[in-house]
Amino acid sequence: MKSRAAPTPLISQELTKIPGVLHGFFTRQGGVSEGYYASLNCKSTENGDVKSAVLENRQRVLTYFKHHPSHSNNSYHWVGLDQKHTSVVMFADKPFEKGPEADALVTTTPGLVLSIITADCVPVLLSDTKKPIIAAVHAGWKGTFAGVIANTLTLMRDKGATDIVAAIGPCIQQNAYEVGPEFYHYFKENASLSRKSSFDTFFRKNPAKEGHYFFNLPKLVAFMLQQENIKNIDTLPYNTFEDETLFFSYRRKTLRGEPSMGCQASCIMLR
Repeated sequence: MKSRAAPTPLISQELTKIPGVLHGFFTRQGGVSEGYYASLNCKSTENGDVKSAVLENRQRVLTYFKHHPSHSNNSYHWVGLDQKHTSVVMFADKPFEKGPEADALVTTTPGLVLSIITADCVPVLLSDTKKPIIAAVHAGWKGTFAGVIANTLTLMRDKGATDIVAAIGPCIQQNAYEVGPEFYHYFKENASLSRKSSFDTFFRKNPAKEGHYFFNLPKLVAFMLQQENIKNIDTLPYNTFEDETLFFSYRRKTLRGEPSMGCQASCIMLR
């Protein structure tokens, strides 16, 4: 059988320091999909890509973990979700037959590759430094606003986590994320968050368009982590919208009027 090539992900220097934890923020490079999905598309096969290509791409991601120099577990499985921009968190102690509707995963089981897919939203990977407890979060603005980050950290702590490190992966950056007045006022008028911070912290006026702003989603995610007493936050400085060579982008696809696009995967596993 022809050997699979393992793609090379971006990594967090902080997560790398934790023994027993492997992770990777994968780019769009290193897969077999074609066209709008080229090439390492890991999104559900329902988005138009060839099913066999998506499954092969996911196997290539798993190959990275299997062939990692520090890997010591012979059993490894992709564990993903049917992401819906919710605040729902799932605990996984074995692979799912079908990904449940949720937007975050927590596990204490070695060999489960917790996998989040994104194409502008913020992927967040988390690990406790002292106990084998990890998590992966899909943090779009809706899920972040609804409490997916707080819910994930609560579940991790319920399982025994006491010293959690967070890594914020590649996502759309503020200079590329223009929003209108409805979006701005929706955030500004939410009492639960406006009591904690001035929302002008996350918005910059667009001088070329009255009532339009540039929104800082990764800053909001970091703020929500800080509100939950996470002090060690590693933010990777990549812009999914601007770097077409490395990343898929929902906003780029929308502005171009393209019919579809792929999604990159962000994954974490206990050895």
